Amino acid sequence: MRSFLLAAALAAGLAAAAPSAAEPVCHARDRDQWGRDAAALIAAQDAFQANGYDGLRGEMASLEEVISHAPADADELRACGLTAEQWAESPYPMAAMMLGAARVEFGRGAEAEEALRRGLVMDPANATLAAEAGTAMLMQNQAAEAVAITDAAAVNPGSASNFERARLLRVRASAMIDLERLDDAERTLRESLRYEPNSEIALQELEYIAELRAGGERRPRGPVVQSRPTDSNTPAPGT
Repeated sequence: MRSFLLAAALAAGLAAAAPSAAEPVCHARDRDQWGRDAAALIAAQDAFQANGYDGLRGEMASLEEVISHAPADADELRACGLTAEQWAESPYPMAAMMLGAARVEFGRGAEAEEALRRGLVMDPANATLAAEAGTAMLMQNQAAEAVAITDAAAVNPGSASNFERARLLRVRASAMIDLERLDDAERTLRESLRYEPNSEIALQELEYIAELRAGGERRPRGPVVQSRPTDSNTPAPGT
């Protein structure tokens, strides 16, 4: 998984990426705000490590405040004057991801989508953000949108780990199954097995596709959510 923002990395990011006085005001984001938001993000990660998603319940309001300082769309992104690399190193995409992941965990799909879309404005090829966003779409029975929102990360996953790539592809495949694109879903699942060869979820989905092709009935399933970190023994979402 992606390594989380360590204190040293955050300090470097603040020095390199925080807006200077010459840059336009961007939602009142300044060096002090950037630092407070980075500290809030670390506190949320610590809460997750201690108590899993339940630990994030007490950090939701703080994470909401953090991402309120981030650009909501491409126009606001351009107005801030930071590079894509600076945004990727900032606290904001990760805060959006953690808040979105928690909302997915708590069954709040539409609110999760809102947070995750905001993160993707800053880091559109982030495989973890895209996978969580796709999951939020599937929770709302929006399979076509789930495929679309994962397009950029699927084409160019950048530095994503094998776990992140495999999970992103499983989310896309699950949406394709819902759209009855079984051939596409099968190809996508087989590609995911290149990155996580022993994934029971992917193998179960391939079995399900075979059942559908043989005339089997569609049935409820939850492989996407089950592939997510669920306890404090796993790194925080996006780490």
